[in-house]
Amino acid sequence: NIELEDISAPSASVIARAIKARYLGKFDCLYCATGVTHYVCLALQKLKLSEDIVCIGYENPKANAQYIENGRIRLLSVSNAFEMGRCAARTALDALLLQKKPENETIYIPSTIFENK
Repeated sequence: NIELEDISAPSASVIARAIKARYLGKFDCLYCATGVTHYVCLALQKLKLSEDIVCIGYENPKANAQYIENGRIRLLSVSNAFEMGRCAARTALDALLLQKKPENETIYIPSTIFENK
């Protein structure tokens, strides 16, 4: 796992430098939990690393499309932003208008797993 917390503005170049300095040749898969999986894929491309190295990511912006097509992105966990917003609005309205709180303080909205075979 490449730590991006210390990178203020992640870019493919910055990620490529981190991969080269810390991890080159020591992995066959990268997991990106920050939603910038396409930057990680571009970094691997810039480093001319094996196409056998796959990425697992979170969210699916349009920039992922070419990496899904070429097989670099193998798996994505994609949240349902519409359902999260609907649930938040419903919970807020119930609390304000009906003085009704949810049974649990934590509400789970499932993500969809996209597997690129």
